[in-house]
Amino acid sequence: MEEPLHLGWIGSQSTLPYLRELKPVFRELGQMSVPMDLTIICNTFFDDCGIPVCKKIWSSETEVRDLMGLDIGLAPLPENPWTIGKSATKVVQYMAAGLPVITSPVGANAEIVQDGVNGFHAKDIREWVDRILSLAEHRDQRIKMGIAGRQLVEKSYSVQGVFPRMYEGLKGLVLQQDFAVKTEPEKELTAASGTAGLKTDQPLVSITIPAHNHEAFVQEAIDSVMKQSYRNIEVMVIDDGSTDKTWEKIEEACKKYDGRIRAVSHENQGLVRTLNLGIRLSKGKYWCQMASDDMMHERNIELKVNFLERNPDYDAVCSDALVLKEDLSSRRMMPEKSKPDPLQRKNLSDLFEKTKMFFPSLLFRKPVFDNIGYFDESMRYYEDKEMKLRLLMNCKVGYIDEPLLTWRSHVTNTSMDMVISHREKIIAYEKIFSLPMMKRHPLLRQKMLGKEYYKYARCLLESGQSDQDHSVAWYLFRSILFYPFRYHGYYYLMKWYAKRLFSL
Repeated sequence: MEEPLHLGWIGSQSTLPYLRELKPVFRELGQMSVPMDLTIICNTFFDDCGIPVCKKIWSSETEVRDLMGLDIGLAPLPENPWTIGKSATKVVQYMAAGLPVITSPVGANAEIVQDGVNGFHAKDIREWVDRILSLAEHRDQRIKMGIAGRQLVEKSYSVQGVFPRMYEGLKGLVLQQDFAVKTEPEKELTAASGTAGLKTDQPLVSITIPAHNHEAFVQEAIDSVMKQSYRNIEVMVIDDGSTDKTWEKIEEACKKYDGRIRAVSHENQGLVRTLNLGIRLSKGKYWCQMASDDMMHERNIELKVNFLERNPDYDAVCSDALVLKEDLSSRRMMPEKSKPDPLQRKNLSDLFEKTKMFFPSLLFRKPVFDNIGYFDESMRYYEDKEMKLRLLMNCKVGYIDEPLLTWRSHVTNTSMDMVISHREKIIAYEKIFSLPMMKRHPLLRQKMLGKEYYKYARCLLESGQSDQDHSVAWYLFRSILFYPFRYHGYYYLMKWYAKRLFSL
């Protein structure tokens, strides 16, 4: 069944009548073959408009999530002296969420929404219908407009975008009153861009960016870190023996940010050793990593530091993330059923099977590594499973229900070497279950290892590696032996046997 197009509107009871004026538009659209619905984010609603209506009570806690679930933001306005003088808050909200906007060309809305660039203008019912249908039929256009709108908001309406202009204005006022001012304002702007160099009481946060053959993405990743709203950070980019132009891109970024990035290059040693090097060289109270093809959201560090400063009994904090696919579509990383607290658990089995945590989103107190150890360097790719279990078994981890990181899903991700990844996951489980405290849980050991044996065998079978046939059979037998209640093992064993039989 085709996924419906999600139209959306956010506002108050006083402006809801503007949306009601579009009822003829919705009724006409409801007669067409394109499935769509209307989400109203407000404290009052209406029905009977020709398409399904999803009613969401506005709250500051759910506002961002509700907007992120839309495809198109609607901003209808009648033209009168009152609306001509209104601000375009609604439009800016849509654009901040990466949505294309359709609006009446009235007042500030007409200025911010550039017709055909980050949205459309619609003057009458016919134009509203046509504009909505155009975006419904052209998904690429929706994505491009959403990106253009987000860029405009970051440049002109975010704290970071407005700060330099505010700074210059305030500096002028201070100079006019003959107050003493600093003679190096550039350092102040540097700090506002999320870099070191500002005298501050904020604790230092160390950010390690391991990079390997990501020339197309590494500069964007660094830019996202340097644009953090949190000021007191040190940034270290470690090139792990890249064979493309990743190192040249890192050098360009160092010049761009005037030496405020520490760059290191070494022969290829793998992700795990690179991360451990970053931890050892870091000087901050807090430490986090970010892949060289991912992006931090502007308030990532700020919100996580605030959480740990307010909750001294927590050792680390993670967040939700956006998964960005190659076609530029995105979704939330954390399943809805795991919320509101995906880290709570009642027993050890929950820790292994139900605890959801996006590991790259973690911000650690640095002493955590002195207590539980560093990443296991015997693993080249699957660095997070064993460390995740160590962390959750020994530490208290918080969770922020906001997507504060964008994770790219594409074929060049190191973690996509699935055969090696599954093999190292087995090693991680075998290591964990060999601990004395785990000897009391033999059934959990059999269940979890049986599951991973099956996954590894399936991956080998589907990879088409004919020289691994005996390994496939061995791991499938082990899977059934360890946990005979899972039918998948029997299915893939028969599939393997049929493949062998017909190849004779």
